[in-house]
Amino acid sequence: INNTNSPYTLIANGSDVRANATAGAITIATPAAADYKYQSWWIKATNLTSAVTIDPNGAETVNAAATANIPAINVWVRLWSDGTNWFAWRQDRI
Repeated sequence: INNTNSPYTLIANGSDVRANATAGAITIATPAAADYKYQSWWIKATNLTSAVTIDPNGAETVNAAATANIPAINVWVRLWSDGTNWFAWRQDRI
């Protein structure tokens, strides 16, 4: 698991991400969906003093939108590529 409190780019075979937005907004950038077809990552907001935003590569989308935000603290989002765009599923607190 990668812990970040600053902008972060997902990497191949990379770990899942815990984002701590205490010091400011964090943008999680995706690589090109075509390069990571069927790959997925889990992203969790561990603190939401500021926003945690998922920003797809170039003109790609996440759930048909330009970006996606993690809506609450301790919410996990599973991010998955179909080879063209990105999809995010939300898992509320456990």
